[in-house]
Amino acid sequence: MVKYNYMKKLILIDDNKDILTMWKMFLERQGFEPVTLESGKEFYAYLDENPTLEGIGCIVSDESLKDDLGSNLFQKVQEKEIRIPFIIISGYSEAEISSKVSSPEKLQILKKPISLQQLKEVIDASFDGESISY
Repeated sequence: MVKYNYMKKLILIDDNKDILTMWKMFLERQGFEPVTLESGKEFYAYLDENPTLEGIGCIVSDESLKDDLGSNLFQKVQEKEIRIPFIIISGYSEAEISSKVSSPEKLQILKKPISLQQLKEVIDASFDGESISY
């Protein structure tokens, strides 16, 4: 099993500021270093500034953002051949989201509602290399 050598830095993307703040505070208490982004536009700007996403161990995004879809952000990461676990949280079914992307086997989809503990467990697994293998 490959262990990530990152300082548990991850990207959280959600256009709901309250949810984003809650996730961030919870994950910081768990020893993570979250980078919070509120839109697809902010993610693309971050990606432009950090084209390899060096130091990022995981990306967590809501599927339905005001200006984009989490599945589109995932596709962009795949096109750039960046090998980082990507988790989408959505009210849509796994099949609905999987049908939108070219490599659904590289995507982890969590169905809403999700507890903070479930979120932490999935993120922990992604940092341990358990959730998605390349």
